[in-house]
Amino acid sequence: MNTTLTSTTIMRNLAAAFTLAFMLLLVGSVSAQSVQFADNAAIHTQTSDQFKVAVFPVQNSLTMKVLFENPAQEKVTVMIKNSNHEVVYKKEVGKVAIFNGKFDVSKMTDGTYTMVIESKHQSYSNAFSVETYQERIARAL
Repeated sequence: MNTTLTSTTIMRNLAAAFTLAFMLLLVGSVSAQSVQFADNAAIHTQTSDQFKVAVFPVQNSLTMKVLFENPAQEKVTVMIKNSNHEVVYKKEVGKVAIFNGKFDVSKMTDGTYTMVIESKHQSYSNAFSVETYQERIARAL
């Protein structure tokens, strides 16, 4: 009877070890993308009497969050430009007093971009990057 318990215990341990090894093998080949500002800051802000802006990447996603106050209610345009200064995304926000939006950058290739938010009298810009990275792990063979 002790032999059966020992065999069962060994089989369970082997099954658990193989399951863990298989999961680590799957995780080891996973790649992901991230968005971050060129200066590694978590959030960027600009404040003036006419215009208040906050821009930040949403953690663990390929989304940029943009918030701004536009007390003068001037027409505002949000643009994303690539490293060649070409506009790759443009949205006319209009004459809103407050804007709270998200911008999906998952379709953009790896590289450096600039978020530009401008009205007739105010402008905000800041560089950010989209990067693909691959996790590396050690695993038993």
